[in-house]
Amino acid sequence: MKKLPLFCLLLIGIASFCFMADDLTRFGTNQDEFKERIIQLAANQEFPGFKFYYSQQMKKACMAIPVAEQASAARSIGKMVKAFVMGTNFKADYEKSLMSQLRNVDRNSPEIKEKYEDSYRSNLESAESLIKIPGMSEQIFQIQQSSLDNFQKGLQDIENKDVTNASLDDIQQLNSLKNLYKRQIALAQNILKIKPLLKSNPAEFTKQYAKALADSEIQSNLEQDKEENTRIMAEIQAKKNYKANIKAQLQQFLDESVDVDFNAKIIKQSNGFEEFENETYRDKPRVWKQCFRIGKPATMAFREIAQEWLREL
Repeated sequence: MKKLPLFCLLLIGIASFCFMADDLTRFGTNQDEFKERIIQLAANQEFPGFKFYYSQQMKKACMAIPVAEQASAARSIGKMVKAFVMGTNFKADYEKSLMSQLRNVDRNSPEIKEKYEDSYRSNLESAESLIKIPGMSEQIFQIQQSSLDNFQKGLQDIENKDVTNASLDDIQQLNSLKNLYKRQIALAQNILKIKPLLKSNPAEFTKQYAKALADSEIQSNLEQDKEENTRIMAEIQAKKNYKANIKAQLQQFLDESVDVDFNAKIIKQSNGFEEFENETYRDKPRVWKQCFRIGKPATMAFREIAQEWLREL
């Protein structure tokens, strides 16, 4: 008998899932698209407007809904949005979506290994062509020796720099520059180290040369992506409280849709574009104008849902 309530909940969950999937077709979308757009919407701290989360297909489907059914349709989609966001799985789905923005910095991942192999093959082909050019191989070592000297001097200058009064941004830039110089120093040293191979084993030289360049390129990309991940993580932390984001958006929507004049007159300009006859309305917020376009029944239904949801948050 104790299993019966769980079984009943399972049936209710399946029924709700099917209802949502069937009902969403009316709005020209499906569950995957619906969830993806709502998750994206929840990351915003300001309401971007209705256009943010509807495609042309969705717009066409919604415009086909009879006027008499628009209010009930708006309530239906509003309740589905609310049910999805307040559901048990939303938090995990939302955080997963945020974290997916992070760059891959796993050197052993298949993705990075593939990039390394591509770089290695490209550099190997170039090296095989270069050593066939008379005098070019010697120029390679001259360039690397010059680079080594310059970057070693540049690194020494950075390390001797007084950063006592430097800002955090300045220190971060110096650290990035320091890492760049260290990579270039290591690359030059590795290439100069294999110079004897050019005469004793040219084939092995080109392999070692291509490997040194590929290693340096991948390491450079990884360090840049790690720095970018630091910035992305700061944005993720700012967006993590999706309930606060939604609360702010709901309040913004209610504030900007409170006095929509659904009887406002539209005139056609000389350039063919339509505009409000009342010049005051031309400066109204984007939400105000979009509510005017979707009409009073749907707007009032959305306002009801927003007010109800706002009270619960």
